[in-house]
Amino acid sequence: MPDSLKNISDVERLQKLVDAILVVASDLDLNQVLRKIVESAMELVSARYGALSVLSEEGGIEQFIAVGMSEEEVEAIGTPPIGRGVLSLLDLDEGPVRIDDVTKHPKYIGYPDSHPIMHSFLGVPVNVRDEQFGRLYLTDKIDGDTFTSEDEDIVVALSHAAAIVVDKALLHTRLSTLTLLEERERIARDLHDTVIQRLFGAGLMLNSIERLDMSPEARERVEQVISELDEIIREIRTTIFHLSHPDHGDMALDSYLHKVVDDFISHSGIDTKLSINGSLERVEGTPVAENLVFSLNEALSNIVRHAKATSVKVDIRCNGMLLMKVIDNGIGIDNNEPRHKGMGLRNLADRARILGGKFYVHVREEGGTELVWTANTDH
Repeated sequence: MPDSLKNISDVERLQKLVDAILVVASDLDLNQVLRKIVESAMELVSARYGALSVLSEEGGIEQFIAVGMSEEEVEAIGTPPIGRGVLSLLDLDEGPVRIDDVTKHPKYIGYPDSHPIMHSFLGVPVNVRDEQFGRLYLTDKIDGDTFTSEDEDIVVALSHAAAIVVDKALLHTRLSTLTLLEERERIARDLHDTVIQRLFGAGLMLNSIERLDMSPEARERVEQVISELDEIIREIRTTIFHLSHPDHGDMALDSYLHKVVDDFISHSGIDTKLSINGSLERVEGTPVAENLVFSLNEALSNIVRHAKATSVKVDIRCNGMLLMKVIDNGIGIDNNEPRHKGMGLRNLADRARILGGKFYVHVREEGGTELVWTANTDH
């Protein structure tokens, strides 16, 4: 909280600030949190209009939440602002921006004709983990006055508290996404490890029955059932692949691996680099491809849960054997800790073993962990 809040003697207003912070903190849905920030700020300083712009990695506006205008006004305005004119002042100034009348400001540009005329303006950055996440804009005091220094202090205090809530909401979103991915993988793994194995076993039994002395009609029927089982297994493997990569469409394996890493970066915020050497065409659509994607997802999930890493390198090579290395700069691994003997690592080891490969993980001398997973491409 800024020191200037100590000079505010209005106890009722400070209590409203506390209440507003509690309202913002009452939800972990990011979209709801962002809207509550705008609504709470408007109420605290009696602003007619409010908005919050969420910045993209490139510095543009990724999302714009506006409050105070009717649906007809929003529709008439059309495309949300891109951060020019008065809104660009927060690009140049790390602190708040307070203007008595924006219509008289040199940077009063970019307002469409259908936009409501606004006069008083207060802009405050919202910084999450020392980086600018977004910008909070408030315009037009309802009583017609200009925003005061006390208004500014109140909104800055709200933005500091809101940043903590936004950080928690972002983490909640990432963890929810990872949980969904893990549940998809669990279902896919059960299909692969249980259903397919039982169908395969049934097929073997029918193959042995086929060698018995039976009528041509019975033999033909058994062959039809075996063929049907083979087709079911292929369909289940396709389902498994879609569960692990629900949006892959007709994407090639190497392209999809890049997408997996891009999604991981988006959800975790961890700097991750992927390199692929050799052609993966040989394993396209095979159990090796399925298990490679499963194993990469498992390795990345483990890093998020345990490693406390800030960077990851994934190296995949396909030259006779398929080899995947996942290297992070995290806290390393203690093989005596129970968490490192859990299902995740066992699944990685089992997948490698079934495919004629190997799996191991160890602490690197320079810090962090190296995970190595291999498979025989003939499987």
